Amino acid sequence: MASQGNELGDLEELQSFMDSLSEKLEKAPYDYGTYTRWIELLRPVGDIGSLRVARESMLRNIAAPAELWLQLIEDEKSQPDALQRPESIATIRDLFERATAEYMSVSMWQRYIDFVKELEASDNANMRSAAAEAFESENYLFSVLQGA
Repeated sequence: MASQGNELGDLEELQSFMDSLSEKLEKAPYDYGTYTRWIELLRPVGDIGSLRVARESMLRNIAAPAELWLQLIEDEKSQPDALQRPESIATIRDLFERATAEYMSVSMWQRYIDFVKELEASDNANMRSAAAEAFESENYLFSVLQGA
């Protein structure tokens, strides 16, 4: 029962926040705290569409730190069958490419390369096929390494 009460409280907090969000962003479009709170409230709900809207809104207005990029990537990777569908792999690829372009970091590149190596090393033929389609190449690991 207590858990259900917490969930209701979280949903009420999210609704209250969403009701004032437009006004907050209109007054302070570069307020990092507003965006991170928006994402924090949406993550437990599991609505990837709303998370994508929040993420894109934030990334249009402010530079995101590496931790946030990695959190956004993990949100996409955690979707059901995300690594089985070319469009999902392409979304994750695009996030990594944007993150490595915006946030020059060896650790970010390492995470990207690890992700690609995970796809390539998979025993799952669907995953390898989806990755090849998403990267538009059978040699996608080589392509990513060239960019690094």
